[in-house]
Amino acid sequence: MSDLTWVEISKANFQHNLTSFRGLLGPGVDLLTVVKSNAYGHGLVEMGKLATEYGSDWLGVVNLDEALKLRLAGIKAPLLVLSFYPLEEVSVKAAIEQGISLVVYDFEQLEFLDKLAGELGEKARVHLKFDVGTTRLGVLADDEVVVDEFLTLAAKTENVEVEGVFSHLAASEEDEEFTRAQAKKFRWVVARAREVFGGEKKLITHLACSAAGMLSEDFQFDMARLGIAAYGLWPAEELREKMGPAVDLKPALAWKTKIIQIKTVSAGTNVGYGCSYKTKSEARIAVVPVGYWDGVDRHLSNCGEFLVKGRRCPIRGRVCMNLTMIDVTGIENLEVGETVTLIGKDGAEEVTADEWAGWIGTINYEVATRINPEIKRIYV
Repeated sequence: MSDLTWVEISKANFQHNLTSFRGLLGPGVDLLTVVKSNAYGHGLVEMGKLATEYGSDWLGVVNLDEALKLRLAGIKAPLLVLSFYPLEEVSVKAAIEQGISLVVYDFEQLEFLDKLAGELGEKARVHLKFDVGTTRLGVLADDEVVVDEFLTLAAKTENVEVEGVFSHLAASEEDEEFTRAQAKKFRWVVARAREVFGGEKKLITHLACSAAGMLSEDFQFDMARLGIAAYGLWPAEELREKMGPAVDLKPALAWKTKIIQIKTVSAGTNVGYGCSYKTKSEARIAVVPVGYWDGVDRHLSNCGEFLVKGRRCPIRGRVCMNLTMIDVTGIENLEVGETVTLIGKDGAEEVTADEWAGWIGTINYEVATRINPEIKRIYV
């Protein structure tokens, strides 16, 4: 990937966000920092190391491949695979031997892990996942018979160490009533699990994401999972308004590139593929070496803005695969090689991931995670 484009990550802002969230947690509540999907675009290994350095008790990843990359990088912190992994002996064997904790959400997984761990003479560490209303992965909590059968089998397996019980919330950013209903259902699952495993068994229970962890200690249980907010992005605008000044998140990511050509064109000049933009007067157009391959969504065509010398510069024409054109008319002393800020601050101006999300009709999660992982990350 070209050195003309890079992503800067503020370690201080990341640490600030983790510390702020930790301050909202009740006594004895552990912190799991989610670094899945290349740490929401911020860099899997580097953010995993920083999260551990800054006091995170656990790290959460989406799949086994991510977990093994963290172990290979020397990260020894407890790791939980939150979503999925193949039932293949080679990869799961590595997970068991590396002490990686695996999600279990069906009977087949339990039986497979019990058999394989037994053959290895090891214990497979697992967290049992239940579906309390999100209709994603998990044993349906509404089916009490199946819940009992699942918990009973988990308790009987000789080679599986059940470390935790968890679930996932559907609308904690915006619907507190539904969230409380989900939490009530999860409490029933936890109570039933404690009955089946016995009072002596330590179970780590966890339900809260960034939003729920901020809203109330009622949702925190034994551990809270800090996702998007770790990187300084709000899960939803409604939550930002609800929390007010009580929570101060600082975006950790800035995305920058450099101008590679500037040209002055006359009125009526077409710009880009499909002639989707025509200049209304004489204009200066700058070309930058980023496009939809890099993560600049094509829906930003003719509506997004980048920053140059502290000024907003509109995107002109369609975003190309590897290039984007912006209007830099009126900016003085501008030369090839000038820095362009796609996301982040430049002087008094700032373009945010939330703005991008508004322009293209999505959420800030998608904006950040779709920044091409091959682009160099610089940790400052």
